[in-house]
Amino acid sequence: MPEERIKAHVRGRFSAAVADYEHWAVVQRQAARHLLTLLPERSFERVLDIGCGTGFLVEGLLEAGGARNITGIDFAPRMVEHCRRQWPEQLFFCADAEAFEPCSLYDLILSSFTFQWLERIPAAVGKYYSFLEEKGVFALALPVSGSLRELQSAALVANGKPLHLLEFPDPEVLDTAFRSFRGCHFRHEIQELTAWFETPLEGIRSLKGIGASYGGGEVYKVGEMRRLLQEYEKTFGVPGRGCPVSYRVWFGVAEKTGTGDR
Repeated sequence: MPEERIKAHVRGRFSAAVADYEHWAVVQRQAARHLLTLLPERSFERVLDIGCGTGFLVEGLLEAGGARNITGIDFAPRMVEHCRRQWPEQLFFCADAEAFEPCSLYDLILSSFTFQWLERIPAAVGKYYSFLEEKGVFALALPVSGSLRELQSAALVANGKPLHLLEFPDPEVLDTAFRSFRGCHFRHEIQELTAWFETPLEGIRSLKGIGASYGGGEVYKVGEMRRLLQEYEKTFGVPGRGCPVSYRVWFGVAEKTGTGDR
């Protein structure tokens, strides 16, 4: 499926998911909260949130008093509308993160669970880093290879083929992109974050609930899906907790300490 068709489909999925997004986006909220704990303990005057969604990062920054003027972008129109209603004093735009060109510099640029959707991640990292003020901070969280391991393992055992989901980036791609910056203090870590759902079907539905399945590739038939759900519950289900959906999440924070030249 060509890139633009994928983007159009995903944009529609995320817009359609806005009403139930926060119910399903358990790991996404966990990741946003943890990313905020990695920021330096200071306030930020001008903030850019790339892929703001329903505003997990915006909410956390404002509650902590860590930001004043926030600009959020998201390519799903209904996500943007939601944020505008929640925080009318802030600025939100509907824009593709790869096409968006900031018109000013920021002292904090951050993003959670968005960069995995971009086709040219290193280029996007470099572009946004270049829009930091001196002593500015660029903070990023995104799922990387090894995410959704329970679902993919169960799919292979049950049907001999994977679920057709997003191919998550290798963390080395991110490490290399950030380490290319001079005049920068960079730190990173990887954590596995897990959401638990009562049934295997809810685990599958959580992907649709956050807009994260775009339906490409070979379609699973009813019998194949039934076998997948049975294998998923048998192998990974835990009595009293349900079925896990795990993401391997890369967190990185870069602080400009010099001119920021590459």
